Amino acid sequence: MFLLHKRLKHIKLRLKDWNKNDFGNIFVGKKYVEIKMQELNQALISEGFDKVKNEQVDRHHQEWRLCANKKKYFGDKSQEFNG
Repeated sequence: MFLLHKRLKHIKLRLKDWNKNDFGNIFVGKKYVEIKMQELNQALISEGFDKVKNEQVDRHHQEWRLCANKKKYFGDKSQEFNG
């Protein structure tokens, strides 16, 4: 029984590391992308159309969709797993 407990604890630590390295904090990442998109949109409005900025907005929008999908998949309950 002790061996099983030890193995499960080891697996738990490995899963936590994997989750942190592969996904990070999806809520912070999504918020960061939203702020960058807002800044770029304001720059496009105030400075006029710029192809480079427009491409950056498109790239950040794609990142936002990825973060939103991860959030939808994991849901707000991902905050409950503190380990």
